[in-house]
Amino acid sequence: MNRFKKVYVVQEYIPEYRVSFFRLLLERALEAGIDIKIIAGKPHGAQASRSDSAELEGSLFAANREFRLGKFRINLRTTRHLTKDADLIIFEQARRNLDLYHNILLGRKKFALWGHGVDFVQRSRNLQSRLLSYITRRSSWFFAYSSIGSEHLVDSGYKKSKITVVRNATDIRVIQMYGQDVSPKDLNRFRQSFENGEFVGLFVGALDHSKRIEFLLEAIREIKLRNPKFLMIFVGNGPLKHLVADFAQKNPWVTIFDRMVGQELATALKASDLLLMPGRVGLVAVDALALGLPIATTDWEFHAPEFEYLNETNSVISENTVSHFVEAVSSYISDPEASIALRENARSSVANLGIETMANAFCEGLIAYFGANE
Repeated sequence: MNRFKKVYVVQEYIPEYRVSFFRLLLERALEAGIDIKIIAGKPHGAQASRSDSAELEGSLFAANREFRLGKFRINLRTTRHLTKDADLIIFEQARRNLDLYHNILLGRKKFALWGHGVDFVQRSRNLQSRLLSYITRRSSWFFAYSSIGSEHLVDSGYKKSKITVVRNATDIRVIQMYGQDVSPKDLNRFRQSFENGEFVGLFVGALDHSKRIEFLLEAIREIKLRNPKFLMIFVGNGPLKHLVADFAQKNPWVTIFDRMVGQELATALKASDLLLMPGRVGLVAVDALALGLPIATTDWEFHAPEFEYLNETNSVISENTVSHFVEAVSSYISDPEASIALRENARSSVANLGIETMANAFCEGLIAYFGANE
């Protein structure tokens, strides 16, 4: 490359869990002669309720406005003035962003997409499917979160040679470092904040419908009946927090904490015996596995791509009913040997995950893109 290539990554907002990845990506890209700028605005609605928005030094701000068209969420923002010198713009693979359609219709700039590759997290209606296909077909490159997403893209006719699998992850080094710093005194202090119990179940994430909060509340009620020493901790915020709060008020063996990061999150993960996530399994799975905490989930069809990292050696995966989930968790509680094996396998299963792997793959994809488009 004779000059630095200009690449802009456009985000609706910057989640806290992406900051370390973006920092490393920008550093690795500069070494390869690629100047990346992150463009982002502020979260709205349900995303704002997650309370996970963060700042990234050097990023560019693009104000966005959210409105609804029936059941569709639409994001309106203007990025054209920020990307005039772009050699490539990378958008999220999301139907809601009007600036992406604007770029396509005007034929302004070549663009890539990054994301799931397919609708993992919902059953798309015909219009939604057509819109996703429309924007995906017109992209010049695709950075897929997982190999499953890549396979779906290829099956739909997208060229395999234009796909980079990045293996979506968090900064495992950080959560492991925090985990090492958690002392027995820290664990005792944390456990003193709720009732004593022999087995602690944990939920971490957005308290919304995608996490199947109603399913989980029904399940833990039954798990408690079968296992009197079972306790449950919820960590997070979201539009369904009132349901969890009402349930906890009536059931003192349930405790709620606001969203946690860093040392607090590591302490909660290490103090727990099982992560209960019957709904969408996302990046929290990576943090849990990194600290040797197995995950109990279901074979639900709308998991995020990170479900790919789970299997019977590091997780408890039941059929997609409350009764099967309750039975699987209860069986695990009554089998201490299974706990030891799954914890060991959980730690080893993240060996090839992390933001280093992700940033390297992303940069290799950019180099391949520019090499193919010189």
